[in-house]
Parts: sequence; C-alpha cells; structure tokens
Amino acid sequence: MNGGSSSSSSSSSLDMYSLHDVILNYIETSAYSSTARILSQRKLKYGDGECDGKKEEQNGDGNIDNDGEDSMDIDRDDDDELEVGLGVSDKKAGISPVKRKGVEFDESDLEGIEKRRAILDHILNGSISKSVDLLNSHFPSVLNESLSPITNGSGSGNSFHSSRYTSLNPGPGPSNHSIPVLPRSTDPAHIKLNLQIQEFIEHFRPLNPSSLGGSSPSSSAGSLTGSTSSINLTNALSAAQGLHTEAKRLSPEIRAIFLKEINDAGALFAYSNPENSILSGFLDQKRRIRLSEMVNAAILKSQNKPTQSALENYARRTTLLYKLMNDHGIDPRPISMTDDLGLGSHGTDQKGREHLEEYFKQSNGKPFNLHGFVNSTW
Repeated sequence: MNGGSSSSSSSSSLDMYSLHDVILNYIETSAYSSTARILSQRKLKYGDGECDGKKEEQNGDGNIDNDGEDSMDIDRDDDDELEVGLGVSDKKAGISPVKRKGVEFDESDLEGIEKRRAILDHILNGSISKSVDLLNSHFPSVLNESLSPITNGSGSGNSFHSSRYTSLNPGPGPSNHSIPVLPRSTDPAHIKLNLQIQEFIEHFRPLNPSSLGGSSPSSSAGSLTGSTSSINLTNALSAAQGLHTEAKRLSPEIRAIFLKEINDAGALFAYSNPENSILSGFLDQKRRIRLSEMVNAAILKSQNKPTQSALENYARRTTLLYKLMNDHGIDPRPISMTDDLGLGSHGTDQKGREHLEEYFKQSNGKPFNLHGFVNSTW
C-alpha cells in the first residue's frame, strides 16, 4: 500500500504496530471499501501534521467536506509514524522510541478493495453471472488455473503456486446445504464449480408476490408468476447442463463430493416451494455469505495475501490459549485477582485489567469465552 509494485501487500505483509493497524488490516481483508476510503481521506488530511491551506482541503478525490457525514474521528497518534516497543520504564528513562510506519491505503489499494467489494456484493445479492464477469475481468487467476497469480515481488510464482490451495478437508459440514462445497479451498476449479452451482440454485428463488404491486389484479399476478416460474425453470435447466461435466474433470475424491452436492441441488426441481422444503439450506442467505467469503479468500490468495485478517488470527490465538489453560487446569485470571499482594499492571493497561477482572467475577467459574468478553458491558 505504500507505493508502486508492493502497494497492495501493505497491511498483509507488515507487522501490526497498533490497534489502528489491526483495524485497517481487517477493513482491507474484509473489503469494506467505503470505510477504507473514508479512513484514507482522513490520513491525507491529517497524516503529516499539516492542517493549513491546500493540504487540509485535498484528498484522493480532490476535496473533503469537513462537516460531511463521512467524517470520522481518528486517533492522530496511530495515523502517523508509531512508537513501538517501549514500556513505561523505557519512556521514563528517556529511551528514544522506534519509529514505524503505520498501514496506509493509496489509490490503487482503494480501487482494488472496491473491485473486490463489487464482486462480493453481487454474490450476496445472487447475481452470480455478474460476479463471474468481474472476476474474469479483474482477478482472472481466481477462476483460471492456467494463469499465474500475482506475487507482488514477494516470491516466485512457483513457490506461491505450491501453497496456493488451502485445506481440502470438507469437515462434517451442515446437512442442510447452507455452506458451499469445500469452503476453505481456493482452487480455481472448486471456486468456479461452486459459483456455477449457486447460479443454478438462484433460479429456484420464488418471485415475491408483493413486488408485483397491490393494484394488479390477482389473475394478472398469477399469470405473471407462472410465466416467471417457467422462465426460471428453463434457466435452471440451462445452468444445470454443465455442472456434471465440470465435476467430472476433478479428481475422483473431490468429484464425488461435488457430484453429491449437484444431485442434491437437482432435487430442488421436486418442490413447488423449495424455501420451505428439507433442501431450504440451498436458498439460505448464509450460503451466499459463505460463498462470498470463499471467493474473497481466493482473490486475496491470488494476490499473495493472507486470507485471514490479523484480528481473526489474534482472536483464534486468544481462544486457543485460554482453552489450553482450562484443559491443563491453569488459572486464567489476572495475577491481580490471585496474588495476595494485589500486584498487577498499571498505567495504560489499568482499564483493560479492570475489564478482565470484572469479566471473571461475572463468569462464576465458567471457562473464558472471547465472544462473551467482547460483548460484555462495563
């Protein structure tokens, strides 16, 4: 993100030096394009400490509305170079801070995030063909195995290709089909076939009668609904034709998994109202969400970026550490709650320590739960 060839690797390849960096990394990984652009505008406005003249008024789009609804209050300390690795005693001793450059978005980064967001939104809205068109236009290697992924100068194409695909273990998975096949895979063949299956599924969503308008006679509405259903059925049959052919190109083990999914999806033809059938999971919005996450990970992987944000990694590590302590009978409470002397951290960590103490007081001996801690009110 800090320039030319290595632009988009910024928050993915840099260490996280502040909470602000972690947030920006999460925004980039999740493709929250509007938020990313707003924060980048604030950076251009305040980043170098100049708040006068043209410097304050200009941004990547040429202007900023100081009183606009998109304005956000961002901590200035995290927006510029960051002081890293100093404790309270170091600062008192007069040790000079180590300067680190925080995560930044340039225009090319923002455009990349916006392209990714457009693709994900099409999937979430059920416009699969539009998402495929954008993938072929902006990120062709996601669906085409013969194309080399972007390396951003961080490694050779061959070394990246060898680690390109994530675990193919399908796991137990839900029995109601609310999750795509092999959701952790970034293999182009798996992404492509999952998108084709989803396009097939979308034709079974019933037309909402309320969208026809209250003034239309019921006979006209029924006629239109019947006509639309006929069109949807024809489109579904057309979309189904290539699914078995694509699946047969896969390895035997993976082929069997996809063929079962295709056969189950084909059973949607048997229901007049599939959303109320035992196969309703195919039409669940959760499936679209998981497919969008799968495609997002594949795009990031094609750009040689981590598919998980730093925030998710920290959450997973925290959960695992507390689980290990619980499994081994280690008291996870802060030392201030277990030490007779009441010793604990002070200064900037005081509020966090108090929150953790309060959580354990309210937990009544139950194992630590990260979601419960984050959702607690103080």
